[in-house]
Amino acid sequence: MVVFILFSRCYFDPYNEHTLLMDRHSSTDFIQALESIKNSDAEKIYITESPIGTDVSCVLTLFYHQLDAPYYLGQIEIDGLLPFDQRYTFSYIKDLKIDESEDAVYLITGDDLKYFTSDLYDIEQFGQYYFVLDRKQE
Repeated sequence: MVVFILFSRCYFDPYNEHTLLMDRHSSTDFIQALESIKNSDAEKIYITESPIGTDVSCVLTLFYHQLDAPYYLGQIEIDGLLPFDQRYTFSYIKDLKIDESEDAVYLITGDDLKYFTSDLYDIEQFGQYYFVLDRKQE
């Protein structure tokens, strides 16, 4: 129910600036990149701020990663995973301190590529989005 309310508020609000941006920026690329990290066993997942907005990014993450609202709200734990607010970070990559030793994956935009080098990370493109995986995780 919580996910539906968040999604509805963000997606269908005619005055929401992100609704207008979604017309210009296809979320298909974002969804493909998001699905590519779904089965990652990385401890942390960093998802960049994007034109579709943080609220929509979060709702799409909950939906495509098939996460329950109680996990999102911190009411339950999933074995082997950090709590939602510790595992998932929605932020501009430039505002983060990227720790190469951290067990993490990143969903970024092309503008964020400058923060990652291909000799340390595997980078896979999904339209305007990229999935970045530390080579040590292979």
